[in-house]
Amino acid sequence: MFNCMIIKFLSIPDDHLCYHQRNFILPQYLSHLPSSSSLHAFNRSYSSISPHISRATDGCPQQLQLSSRYLITAWCISFIGMFIAHYGIVSLNILSEKGFFPESMFEPMTRQYCYATHVLFFVCCSSFEVVIALERITSSINPMRYYNRSFAVFPLLAITGIIISLAVLLSYWMYGEDHRSIGCAFLVILDTGTVKLNFYAVYYCNRRYEEIYGKAELSARYQVKEAHTMAVAMKPVYIASYVIKFAVNFTCIFFFFFEDAFTLLTGYIEFVYTTVVAINGGLTTGLLIRSHPRIKMRFEEAKATFLCRSSRVTPDVRPVVDSVEEGNTYFSMLEQSWR
Repeated sequence: MFNCMIIKFLSIPDDHLCYHQRNFILPQYLSHLPSSSSLHAFNRSYSSISPHISRATDGCPQQLQLSSRYLITAWCISFIGMFIAHYGIVSLNILSEKGFFPESMFEPMTRQYCYATHVLFFVCCSSFEVVIALERITSSINPMRYYNRSFAVFPLLAITGIIISLAVLLSYWMYGEDHRSIGCAFLVILDTGTVKLNFYAVYYCNRRYEEIYGKAELSARYQVKEAHTMAVAMKPVYIASYVIKFAVNFTCIFFFFFEDAFTLLTGYIEFVYTTVVAINGGLTTGLLIRSHPRIKMRFEEAKATFLCRSSRVTPDVRPVVDSVEEGNTYFSMLEQSWR
């Protein structure tokens, strides 16, 4: 459910950013001051520079790029697929006539299909995490070109096809060819590479932002800043997920090596693994919502809507009385300095 909420949050534009791009604080404040020659002089000066400000803010991205949204959505769908596979395993245990704890991983045959499906989505989830980190690095190399390009449909579909193909092959290799221990070791290596790559993405995006600060256009700087924000938000998610999955996968490797001697522990291992996967999904989702500002804002809005509370900030507009004279004095001095 939480992953579905993240997908919904990413599809909504940033209304607060749009509002501040269209409305500037200073002109709203000046509208409460009385008309004077100094005020007209300021308005003329502001009118001359406002088109430049508008052009600068119009180029500012208002939401995540479609490529990022697609990859995060695919990552969430992979997580949901893992939960569905475990739901099938739990359903088999509940409906089994021999009890809730199975004595074998291969009876009935449907259980093995559920295991293979879980491995398939597990590989897809970890692979999309790698691609998300690579996409953040790529978007920072040439940010303006990345920002101005259209949605990369064919490259993303090709990447998705490659990931699914590799996941199917690994799933078949683990449960069709009976290489479960080696397959679990490969999953540990894949998760380790994901964490290290995301650490490098945070470092590279931060360095690129410092390099182009004051030299590139606003859209380019914002693109790199957004890449850095996403990489930082995914950092605690990857770490927490890696620690949990590493412990479970290491346990599975040990169990598969001595499977014949620990056959009676199959049900307990399966119960622990299913519970840990559920905890991992909830924890990573909560960390992502907490770490990414835009997703957190959308979550707060959804929570306020669910609780029938307003999350909008209404401005407290009051007539300016005491500071009118000070405002006139300030703008008079400003007008004299312009002359």
